[in-house]
Amino acid sequence: MDLLESAVNPVRHPWELARAKALKLILGGVPVAKGWQVLDFGCGDGYIAQEIMGGKDVSLTCFDVNLSEAQIHTLSKLAENIRFVNHPPYLKNRQYDLILMLDVVEHNGDDKKLLADIKHNLSHNGYVIITVPAFQFLFSSHDIFLKHYRRYSLTQIQKVVESAGFKVESSGYIFTSLLLPRFISIYLRRILSKEKQESAVNWTHGKLITKAAELTLQADAVLNLELNKRGIVFPGLTCWLVCKKQP
Repeated sequence: MDLLESAVNPVRHPWELARAKALKLILGGVPVAKGWQVLDFGCGDGYIAQEIMGGKDVSLTCFDVNLSEAQIHTLSKLAENIRFVNHPPYLKNRQYDLILMLDVVEHNGDDKKLLADIKHNLSHNGYVIITVPAFQFLFSSHDIFLKHYRRYSLTQIQKVVESAGFKVESSGYIFTSLLLPRFISIYLRRILSKEKQESAVNWTHGKLITKAAELTLQADAVLNLELNKRGIVFPGLTCWLVCKKQP
């Protein structure tokens, strides 16, 4: 969960729960080994990293410059096996076998420089998993609330990561089922002049509806990923990439 969103509502949105499931499946294509050093860069509250790396014998560091010392103290108590960090100098000269950049790149004004810089923290045969929100025509007050600079098509984010010195090993979209509803919602707000700042995690539904939504979105992501393996790529609300350093 983005720290801006968690400040508004601590309840997990079914999208976030389904996203964790999808990322576990994407991570299945990476040969994570015992003892790997893993960095979640721009970790938010660390939920996703804990979910997808849980049960793996790795050393996990969660970095977010927006974490306060009080938040680090609290999160460290809740997850004693994770190192939470908020000081950029900590990362200098440190290398990781796997770096997670999950909905991070869109927050930076110079996305290419951000990726080129993080490349120095990646070991020779390491992997980077990147997710970004898809399609600039969906840019809305929600993006402004989260301090996003942009959204991407898959082709656009691939060009950015390649220009920063990475090779894309695999990529695709997830959450196709959310694309049309999101477009309609944004379009109606615009024509009715009711666009306002919002948080996507303003979720107040009961357990039954939450679970049903979560399972529906999980099925969406699983289907997207299975079709992607067969070379069939449908657009979705999120772009994902698995990358390595260019030789």
